[in-house]
This record gives sequence, C-alpha cells and structure tokens, in this order.
Amino acid sequence: MLAALLALAVPLSLSVNMPPSATLVNQACAWFCWGVFAGLGTWGQCHGRTLGRASMRAGRLMRRIAAVLMAGVLAYLLLAFDTPPDRRLWNSMSVSVVVAAALTLSYAASSALSSIGSLACPTTATWPAATKAALLVAACVGSFTGLLQVFAPNVVATDWIAAPTTPGRATGNLRQPNHLATVLLWGVVAAAWLHEEVSRRPAILLRGLAGATLGLLLLGLVLTASRTGAAGVLVLAAWGLLDRRLSRTARVALVVSPLVYAAIWWIVDAAVTTGGSTFAGTQRLTQEGLSTSRWAIWANTLELIRMHPWTGVGVGEFNFAWTLTEFSTPRPLEFFDHSHNLVLQLWVELGLPLGSLVLALLGYALWRAFRAPAYAPDARTALTQRCAFMIVLLALMHSMLEYPLWYAHFLFPVAFFWGVCLARPQPAVPAGVAPAHVDGAGAPTPSSRTRRSWGTLATGAALMAGGVLMLVDYLRVVPIYDPPAQAAPLRERIAHGQRSWFFAHHADYALVTTYQEPLRTLEDFERPTHHLLDARLMQAWAEALAAAGEVDRARWVARRLAEFRRPTSHAFFAPCKAPAADGASRPFQCEAPTRRYTFEDFR
Repeated sequence: MLAALLALAVPLSLSVNMPPSATLVNQACAWFCWGVFAGLGTWGQCHGRTLGRASMRAGRLMRRIAAVLMAGVLAYLLLAFDTPPDRRLWNSMSVSVVVAAALTLSYAASSALSSIGSLACPTTATWPAATKAALLVAACVGSFTGLLQVFAPNVVATDWIAAPTTPGRATGNLRQPNHLATVLLWGVVAAAWLHEEVSRRPAILLRGLAGATLGLLLLGLVLTASRTGAAGVLVLAAWGLLDRRLSRTARVALVVSPLVYAAIWWIVDAAVTTGGSTFAGTQRLTQEGLSTSRWAIWANTLELIRMHPWTGVGVGEFNFAWTLTEFSTPRPLEFFDHSHNLVLQLWVELGLPLGSLVLALLGYALWRAFRAPAYAPDARTALTQRCAFMIVLLALMHSMLEYPLWYAHFLFPVAFFWGVCLARPQPAVPAGVAPAHVDGAGAPTPSSRTRRSWGTLATGAALMAGGVLMLVDYLRVVPIYDPPAQAAPLRERIAHGQRSWFFAHHADYALVTTYQEPLRTLEDFERPTHHLLDARLMQAWAEALAAAGEVDRARWVARRLAEFRRPTSHAFFAPCKAPAADGASRPFQCEAPTRRYTFEDFR
C-alpha cells in the first residue's frame, strides 16, 4: 500500500521545484518511487495455487506483445541519417532508456496479474486496491490544491502548495492546468472503481464517500478551466453510457457528470463574481472560445512531415527543425518543443514508415487492452482491467492535445495500467489437482519464482538508481539559476554545470545568453539549441554567427526570430526602423538572407 502511494501519489503531488526545470524533481521522484513499487512488487502470489497450461500460454502471449512493443524502442534508434553522430546517439539513448523503463513496468504488471490467476484470491487483491487508493489520494490532493490556488491565493507559494501560474486558475503542484485535469480525471475513474468494489457490500458510508469525492474532483476540473479536462468529462460520460457492466448508480453518475460540471461552473462563476475573486475559466472562454494555437502548430507539423516524409527530422529535434524552418502558413507566436499530438510527433520525428510502424504497434496493444476484460476469469479482475483501460484512454486523449507521456510521472502510471490491461489471467487450480487440460509442467517451480523475484528486485533497483542519478546530476546546474548564499562566481558555476551528464545544456544556455565573445563560441551553442530554441537564445546565436563571419546564416536565424514578434526582441530589431545613414551598412538583422536555408544547414 505504501509503495503504491509513493509511486502514484507522491510524484503527482510534489510541490518542490528547483529551476531551471519545473518538473525535474517530480520526474526523478517518479523514477525512484516506481522503482520502490517494482522492487517490492511481484504484486502477490496466490498461495496454494498452480498455473495451468492456459496461463502459460497467456504469459507467452504477453512476452510476444512486449517484444513487439520493444520494436518501438529499436525504431527510436534509427534516426535521420544526416544527423551528427553524437546528437543521434544521445537523443536515441535518452529516449530509448525511458521507453524501455516504461515497457519494463508494463510487462511486470501484466506478468504479475497473469501469474496470480485471479483477483478473487484474497492474498493478491491488495495491489489493485492500493493503486486505486493512491490515484484517489493524488486527485484529492490536486483538487484541494486547486481550491486554495483559486480561492485563497495568499496562502500558497509554500513548500507544500505551488503558486498558480495563472491568477484564478487551478494548476496544482504540477504547475500545469491540463496535467492537473488528467490527474483529476484519473481520480474520477478511481472513485467509480471504489464504488463498484463496495456496491455489493453494506457500505453506505463508502459509497457516499465516493460520491462526495466525485463532486470534489469535478469542482477541481472546473477550476482548471481546461478544455482537455472538459473533453475528458465527456469521455467519462460515454463510458457510463456504454459500459453495461457498471452498476446503475455508477453509470448514472458518470452520464450526468457533464451536467454536474456545467452546474459547478455556473456556481463558481457566480460565487467568484459576488466575492470579488478571480476565476480564469469564464474569462478564458469569453476571450479564446475554442480557438487555440494548436491548430497553427499542427499545420506547421504537417508541412514539416511533407518536407521530410521518410526519415523525419530526428528524435528530439522537433523544436530545432520547426524553429528554423520557413512555413507557408503562419506559425504560432509561442515557442513549441513538441507538436502537441502524439501521432504527428511520431511521424515528424521518425518519418512516416517508422512512425506508422510504432503507431500500428501501439494500436494493436490498445485493441488487446480493450478486449482483455472479456476474457477475465472473474468480475473483479474484469472491473480492474476496464478501469485501467479508461486510465490509459484518458492519457492517450490528453496526448492528442499535449505531450504528458514525455513526463515520467505520467508515462510510468500509463505503462503500468496498460500492462494490467494486457494481462490474460486464467483461473488457477488448487495445488495437487491436475485436471485433464493441465499438466504438471504448467506449475511454476521454486527456481522460476526465485528468478522472477530477483528480476523484479533488479528492475526496481535500476529505476531507483536512475532517479537518484538524475537528481544528483541535476543539482550541478541548479546553482546557476538559483544561487545559494555565498555562491561561487557565475562563471565557475557554469563551468561546473557544463560537466553534467544529462543537463549540461542548461549551463551552456546560461553561458551563451549571459556572456559575449570571446567567452562564448559557436560550439557552445551546440547543446542548448537542440534542447529548446527560444527568443533569447536565438538572438545570442544570430549575434555569434555574425561575429564568426557566417552573416547570411545569422540573417536567417534573425528572420525566424522576427516571426515570433517577442517584446524582448524589440531592442534587437530597433535599428531596422531607423533610416540607414548614407554609405553605412545596415545591421545584419535588418537584411534578408541571400538564400533559403533548412534546419539541416545549422546542424
């Protein structure tokens, strides 16, 4: 129980933040806590039972599915052939390690559920209850945090509650309203899961608690003012409408949840207007409606795919390619490091052949997950798999609009519950009983159980070590952006941060945007430009290119920077508005490049 709370609730509720990354601590915590959960969790064995041949076939099926999904990891190793070797290897390995860790969790969860035979066994029913409780805790903490951020903003900005990034809008401790909305939607699924578990028992108090929790979570969803959250409420309503195996009370609650959501919105808007507080939801709906910059980034992404259909732009290179490409349609004014759509992201970075292969594998795994409850040996296992499927489905819906799966604290839970969906448990038979369709070879031997236990411990230890290593290495760059008392000079802190294994690009960014020549060189721009090109970095890069004699490429970078119309760049382009003196040359940023460049020309 404690391990599940650590894995699911803590990373999604943690408020500790150390610049320059707002989520690194949460991600390192997810690695460590899921390692604890995996290390402690063969997740139960049903004592006195053995597995028949059917369960062995289910285990082999899961291994085949995992092997097929592992091809997605190998696909990430095949990058665009014109990418520099060091960049190709680094991006490939970093992504592959994360995906492999997620697949390992998925396989472990599926193997555990397949091996125990049935959740009807009392000794194995604890880990589903633990994960359900952990999701509820994370969602309730997020909703309570959102309430304070909207209605009592003066008491937040502490070590326990993060300050809202937008006044009057709940962002949770993850500091992102759409991320909080997904956590709350998962909480609604967990509340329905809890209700179904107790609906056949005389537990009126627990059923009432589930109903009250549903109301609290819908209130939190309203306060996020998240369109993704609103769409998720409609998905939950469709679940209640279509899933006839849910109890009547649960189905009615899910179906009417959009109406409850609308009623809560109206009440909150009226209360905030009367009390003089701020609620960003109505203002956002009035000013933005359904418009979004995602339409523009999707159009740009499709154009990039048409330009590079076979090998894509390279793994982790979307921001670099998109920022330096001239498009026929207007680009959004924000800086994007992701296409905000999982399908488009795979296509644009891997190319259409490899991207389609990965999508086909994911689609096959999703179909298997959808079909799994039909083969469950008992109603409790089927309920667990249906709720796990809804958790995965809501995360994938969010991935069509953003990129939550690029964060470990979302990727690992999704991988775990996807593994639960893919399991094919079979009814186990008592020890010593050998029906006609079961042979003695189907029973796991003590040595096989020992190997599985050691493998589980090794997986957990690797994840925990990864989390610790990530955090320790990140602490090398934190003093650059958040210097402690009596800190070393900035130049020394930058030099120390440049020795980081995973986060040296943050130190390079500080160097190239703080100092001028001769301290910085074009080589200093190699890592930060491939991490996130923003206005400050683009201006510094253009100036460095011009100083190195590559004036025409500097003009191209400056022309792309001008498309974002950032207020911080006004001073940089101010000389272009003044008339040039007779015989004087204009600054490079005021002239158009003499040729058309692509992002490959800047690698």
